[in-house]
Amino acid sequence: MAMTTDDFILHEYRARQLWEQREYSAVMDHTKAAAETAGERGDDAGWWRMMYLLAKCQRQLGLISDFVTTAEALAEHPLTEADPELAAKAKALRSAGLRSL
Repeated sequence: MAMTTDDFILHEYRARQLWEQREYSAVMDHTKAAAETAGERGDDAGWWRMMYLLAKCQRQLGLISDFVTTAEALAEHPLTEADPELAAKAKALRSAGLRSL
């Protein structure tokens, strides 16, 4: 069954709730599902938001290699190249991850 926009919204909402509760492993499940849905429907902004939150969770959980990989995906995304603010966020994430390695 294909996920709908409503599924994306529910996953994003749930991920943000769980983030506030510091349930990082559970957040990762929802961010991955939401990012996949956003990617399938061409929602670059939604994909970026969820991947950014995923990276933050990976960092909190000490999954540094995964964190760096996600940060690099964010840095290389076309949306990042078009938005200086997103580029700065992605570069800061990648830099933090590489320092941690």
